[in-house]
Amino acid sequence: QSLSGGHLQALRTIREVRDPAVPPYVQLALARSALLIDEGAEAQHWLQLYVSAFPDDESAWVDLARAHLLQGADGAALNALRSALRLNPSRADGLVLLGHLRMRAGQEQLALDTYLEALKLGADSVALAPLLEELIQKTGGGGSPEGSRHGLAIQALSVVGGSGGAGG
Repeated sequence: QSLSGGHLQALRTIREVRDPAVPPYVQLALARSALLIDEGAEAQHWLQLYVSAFPDDESAWVDLARAHLLQGADGAALNALRSALRLNPSRADGLVLLGHLRMRAGQEQLALDTYLEALKLGADSVALAPLLEELIQKTGGGGSPEGSRHGLAIQALSVVGGSGGAGG
C-alpha cells in the first residue's frame, strides 16, 4: 500500500495489527513515514515504542518532538526536546524546534536567541529567514548589525535576500 501512494492507510493497517514483533527499525521507518505526511498521532505511536527501546537515539527524540508539535502538544514536545538536547546540546534541528515552541509561547526574544544558536550550529538559514525577519521586527532589532544581538540574524537575512528589519 505504501508504494501505491496509500501511505496513511499502510501505516494504520500495520498499527491495527499491533504485532509486538515489529522490529524497531521498522517502527522508526513507519514513524518517519508518518511525519512526512504530517500524521503526528501515527508518528507518535511508533516513536514512543522506538524510544522506549532506544532511549539514547537523539534523532528519534527530535522526531518525537516534531510529532507532538504536529498535534499541538507543546508540553510533550518540550519534554522530548529535553531528552534530545540532553543527549546532544548541539543539535541544530532540536534547537529550531525549541525556537518554534518559544514562538508559540510568545517568547519572541528567547525564540530569536534559540534560532541564532541553531544557525551557528548549521541550521538552514533559508528556512529560518522568514522567522528571523518576523522576530527582528517584533523585538525591535532593525538597527546596525555591528555590535547588535541581531547581527547574525541580519547577516543571515542579507544572504537569503531578507530585509533584516531595515524596511527594504
